[in-house]
Amino acid sequence: MPGKTGTAARIALAAAVLAALSGCTDVHRGAAIKEPHDDPNEVNVALLDHGSYPDQPQPPLGTVKSGTGGSEVEAKRMATNIALPTQVSPELTDPFPQFTGVITRGPGLRALVSDEVASAAEANHYITGFNTERSGVVGSAPARLLSSAVLRFATPEDAAAAATAMSAAPDSTLLRESAPATIVPIPGHPATLAWLYQIDGGFNISAYTAHGPYVFYQYAGSKATVDAAAALVGATIDVQGPMIDAFAATPVDKLTSLPIDPTGLLARAVPVKQASVNAITVYAPHAALHFEPNLDAAQKMYTELGIDAVAVYRTWVYQTKDVGSASAGLDQLLAATVASPKSYAPAPGVPGLPQARCYARNGGDPDTRYLCMATADRYLFKVTAAQDVDARQVISAQYLMLTAPK
Repeated sequence: MPGKTGTAARIALAAAVLAALSGCTDVHRGAAIKEPHDDPNEVNVALLDHGSYPDQPQPPLGTVKSGTGGSEVEAKRMATNIALPTQVSPELTDPFPQFTGVITRGPGLRALVSDEVASAAEANHYITGFNTERSGVVGSAPARLLSSAVLRFATPEDAAAAATAMSAAPDSTLLRESAPATIVPIPGHPATLAWLYQIDGGFNISAYTAHGPYVFYQYAGSKATVDAAAALVGATIDVQGPMIDAFAATPVDKLTSLPIDPTGLLARAVPVKQASVNAITVYAPHAALHFEPNLDAAQKMYTELGIDAVAVYRTWVYQTKDVGSASAGLDQLLAATVASPKSYAPAPGVPGLPQARCYARNGGDPDTRYLCMATADRYLFKVTAAQDVDARQVISAQYLMLTAPK
């Protein structure tokens, strides 16, 4: 059941989730001299080498600069009301980062659906959207995959027209891999427009449902039966409907006045020159969970540490309920960050920052070869990098930014 790009490609992409959200990597070299009588268990800011990364928070970031920026911020707000695949079926925990996140006009839509389907959406006043995707198995049961997007349009009428047009557009991407598509009903949802594609012995359904100003798009697959794939689509609609109904959507004419950083936490995160569309934001806890590689461990960590905000920039910064929670949370952060902790081996830490932990691995995505994490006040934070010196400098800069006077 390869989906739109093939199972092998989707599995290979899962290892890139940290790099996709962290942006590009700059290396800044420098050195500090240690005082001979320093207490090794206390932070020594004189030893913290932050290279040319900033050590002070940015000024307030203000509002978005364009309609495109507003649409991206709105999609990140929507993520709080997008159902996690595990809310539909608990075995769906394996991530695929290429299709998780903000769905912009143009390239974003065309990464999710075919050119024909994307054009049909844009012709009906597509505004923005968010997609989440996971796969999984239970015991020896056949694998299942769910890609679930909520796409926002200017009006309910536009959404209804878009659902019809998108479902009618030939999906050339899927048709190249499948036998001819056939219409398939979704139990309990007679208004859903869905097509069945049979690919490599699997049953894959592409479905469109108008829901107020939104279109729910599911790409659901099962190696078992058509009925199993159709049931997955129906269950997703059942869960997703009430969640998006609770979302306080920003009026279209107000999208250009959305604040970039209403919490102020993003201004205290290490910036990066080029970042993923899913970065440069502060996510609410549920929204951040869409991106966590180890979802079960992350949900446990968020609950036990009282995480109420997650800033994503060059680093990930987790705001916990108190200092004690952050200090005790490094083991949980490692478990949430990597699917297999044994894939990383301990590496030298950060001079001057005794609570920092660093790890390295061979193989895998080169941009995530090095991982460092640390704490400051009520915050946990982490970074991945291609080079060890870069990881340590970023962590040093992040500590200094979080502890700088407000």
